[in-house]
Amino acid sequence: MKVPQSMEAFVDLSAGGVVYEGPRSMVQFEVESTEMIFKDSHFLVVEIVLKRMLKYHLAATYVPSALLIMVTTITLFVDEKHYGSTIMVHLTTMLVMFTLYQSVSDSMPKTAYLKFIDIWLLYGIIVPFVTFIVETMLILLASNLSSNVSTISFGK
Repeated sequence: MKVPQSMEAFVDLSAGGVVYEGPRSMVQFEVESTEMIFKDSHFLVVEIVLKRMLKYHLAATYVPSALLIMVTTITLFVDEKHYGSTIMVHLTTMLVMFTLYQSVSDSMPKTAYLKFIDIWLLYGIIVPFVTFIVETMLILLASNLSSNVSTISFGK
């Protein structure tokens, strides 16, 4: 709180106690502490320290994205006859991960640096893309090998 110049003669600021009476636990944050800091005779700061709730991010972001990454990685072990289905899994996983990334980015505070959750979700977008490329390369290699084997003749 800063006192306007026109009111400085009438107002004298002094630090006192701050009592936060709202809920201590919110959806994403928990109120850790409150403090009133006296800067000078015309400037007073009320500091509210919030702590992120880890359980919220585990349940809403990390566990679902880890499961999606596992599903898209498991498709590398599926027979190549099911190529169309596995590609759809990769593309759907990328779409879901991007949507999750967007919603988390919108709800997080804007910073100039990447947070761990940003890195994790970008990793979650990259994994399905890389597995998509690997699956496609394997199919192309298998089809090239099968076409080359049929044209090779072992004569006497």
